[in-house]
Amino acid sequence: MAKEPFEQFAMPDEVRAFVEQSVSQARTAFDGIAQAANQAVAQWKGQAEAARAGASEIAHKHGMTATFMPKPFANRAGSGAHFHVSIGSAKQKNAFYDKNDKSGMGLSTMAYHFLGGILKHARALCAVAAPTVNSYKRLVVGRALSGATWAPAYIAYGDNNRTACVRVPYGRLEIRLPDSGCNPYLVSAAIIAAGLDGIDKKLDPGPAQNINLYQLSPEELAAKGIKLLPQSLHEASRTKSQTSKVG
Repeated sequence: MAKEPFEQFAMPDEVRAFVEQSVSQARTAFDGIAQAANQAVAQWKGQAEAARAGASEIAHKHGMTATFMPKPFANRAGSGAHFHVSIGSAKQKNAFYDKNDKSGMGLSTMAYHFLGGILKHARALCAVAAPTVNSYKRLVVGRALSGATWAPAYIAYGDNNRTACVRVPYGRLEIRLPDSGCNPYLVSAAIIAAGLDGIDKKLDPGPAQNINLYQLSPEELAAKGIKLLPQSLHEASRTKSQTSKVG
């Protein structure tokens, strides 16, 4: 008896996939920079392609069509491709972790500088991480129309804040910009470039925003220095063209 498409692919321990209202996220472990990033992304991309092929075949079998658009329905959750990032070495498994972090988020000084680079280049990253017109149906400013999740429309971070473009799941970073339409190789390269720029320049990401940013007025956001991500592919492309670091 032939196996269902999903059963043909063994899921490695390093990749944890879960589905919530048609949203799938993959966790990719980075144990280095260049070589490890290549290996991890190749593994992630292989799993993503396997999942797409399997979903398409199963849907076709039942007379349906599987879509991998970032936001096919306005009233349902979009499809993100969040990147969980940390840096390690032969001496230190996770150089982003520091149990003495006074903020309580378990981040090291290096992690905060990396985060500073991500936030600085967040608008430019969008052109790579959210590369389609439909991507900006997901990154829309406003309430969660699906009632279940929030798109990261704001350039900020917090310990469990899903309205910010970076969430901190204690000791690592979850970069929430990328969606299901992205090329993981390009996104990984852009994230590494932006983060290393932050480390090199010792960029300060500012204070954490552990609040629902959707509830703030434009005036309140401006007072906190919180900016918006691009709200269209055209805007994101123009931003990318004006920067050399991730462009």
